[in-house]
Amino acid sequence: MPARQLPADVDLVRSYLRDIGRVPLLSHEQEITLGRQVQELMSLEQLESE
Repeated sequence: MPARQLPADVDLVRSYLRDIGRVPLLSHEQEITLGRQVQELMSLEQLESE
């Protein structure tokens, strides 16, 4: 009996999920700090464009 093959898109999703599981998540503090930095940069860019 031949092995059942998964559709290519299912295989890609499985590969993607496996790959992102290898990347460490940000800590709560890192997420807050980076979010504030992005907001500050966006404010500066807005001022610069005016």
